[in-house]
Amino acid sequence: MADPLLDQANAAAAEGLAFMRDFKEAKGGEIIAVPPGGCTARFHQELASRLRAGLTVPCAHLNPGAPQPMYWVPWDPEVVGCRACHDVANANITGTLEDDRCDGCGAYPGRDQLYAVASQLTGGGYFPHLRAATGPVTIHFGLCPDCYAKEIPGD
Repeated sequence: MADPLLDQANAAAAEGLAFMRDFKEAKGGEIIAVPPGGCTARFHQELASRLRAGLTVPCAHLNPGAPQPMYWVPWDPEVVGCRACHDVANANITGTLEDDRCDGCGAYPGRDQLYAVASQLTGGGYFPHLRAATGPVTIHFGLCPDCYAKEIPGD
């Protein structure tokens, strides 16, 4: 008999991958494959360190009994959110100067000049103290042309 929690975790992982594919189709950009380099590797390390130290916490919707995709953005590092919270965060990107700032180096390359990038921190048990949902965590960020060129060599 299949473990329902494992089935939910596998479905959550598949939904996270579907989000990245749909996002790439809608917005362009890249899905960074493992092993990550450049800014992607730095964001993976930052999130993993924050999770280990308890500096990043799950949103109120993540539930240990119902695994679901999790999302993290470097510009709001204190929270790993569910899909609904991530959608709200994306809806709040309204074209301000900060919205067009590179998450990699902090440069402002100009209006709508960032490349949308998504990657996944794989593994599980990110919040063992809460027994919260298992991964992967989709990391979603924007890079200026210079950082993007370093991230995706030969592109």
